[in-house]
Amino acid sequence: MDLFLAGAFWIVCAAIASQVGARKGMAGAGFVQGLMLGPLGIVAALVSRGDRKECPYCRELVHSQATVCSHCCKGIDQVETSEVRCPHCGESGQMNVRLQGSKVECPSCHKVFSTEGHEPRSAVIPGINS
Repeated sequence: MDLFLAGAFWIVCAAIASQVGARKGMAGAGFVQGLMLGPLGIVAALVSRGDRKECPYCRELVHSQATVCSHCCKGIDQVETSEVRCPHCGESGQMNVRLQGSKVECPSCHKVFSTEGHEPRSAVIPGINS
């Protein structure tokens, strides 16, 4: 009787870990973790990242195939850009806002300059999120 209860407990742990894993895109792995590790398998399924990626704007985890974050509703493939002008040759262009404050090379004159002081703006880069 005790062996039956222990087996039932481990199967319940596997089912719970499977349900937790299903929300993260890894139901099968969650089931195996719960079956092999019991209560520790549930904890492992809870703390695992699963098949998810981090939103670049709000840092929440979203499904790996998502194109819009379910938390902040921003397009994940959208690239935020800033207008920048080379102080050496005067050529203007777009740069990724994540490069703000760093040094970049002008594609025209190939001189390096700092990007501090450029105001970012949202833009859709053609072919990425049109």
